Amino acid sequence: MVKLIGPAMGTKASGTVAGLLTYSNSRGSPYLKIHRKPKQPRSGEQKSLRAMMGFLSSDWTTISAADKATWQTVASRTNVSPFNAYQSENLKRWRMQKAPSVAYPAAEDDLQAFAPVCTAFGFTRYAIVNTVYSTSARQNWGALIFHSTSGSPAATYSNLIAIKICRAWPWDPYTHSGLAPGTHYYKFYFFSLHGYSDSTATSASSCVVT
Repeated sequence: MVKLIGPAMGTKASGTVAGLLTYSNSRGSPYLKIHRKPKQPRSGEQKSLRAMMGFLSSDWTTISAADKATWQTVASRTNVSPFNAYQSENLKRWRMQKAPSVAYPAAEDDLQAFAPVCTAFGFTRYAIVNTVYSTSARQNWGALIFHSTSGSPAATYSNLIAIKICRAWPWDPYTHSGLAPGTHYYKFYFFSLHGYSDSTATSASSCVVT
């Protein structure tokens, strides 16, 4: 159970929500983190949640003031900051296999940039992967990168290796390091600024790592 401290517009909260998010305070500043499960600290779902949390945190500063203001309504329900509300709601969406949104509520109406080609190049213990897409009349926000060693990767939590911000193009290729020698397969999916998930992935690409 989450414990709220303070008046109606207070900002202190502590406790865990649905076994997923933990509210706490450090030196008088409230913060939100993913609740870690000791029995499976590195499960596919937990790793994907940490990846999404890092993505959301990295891009908060670039979100418009108007979009940030939409999170105040959500924040007032649990007496946390708009930033914490933005993280909390988007992590809940992610756990339901929905894309995050820069504004609340998620419109889920943006078109996605189609990514027809994924390229992968293998090196000693690492691979470099990239993709090319058309940006015409599209609003992309992030790219999900999936990996497998047994064929075209399925879009599952356990296969997710990175979530990249892709507001601007071109972006830097992704380096996947610490790999065992053998054949590695990659695939990209994209999502929009307002919670639309593109169901069309890039074609899978493979490379040989030595």
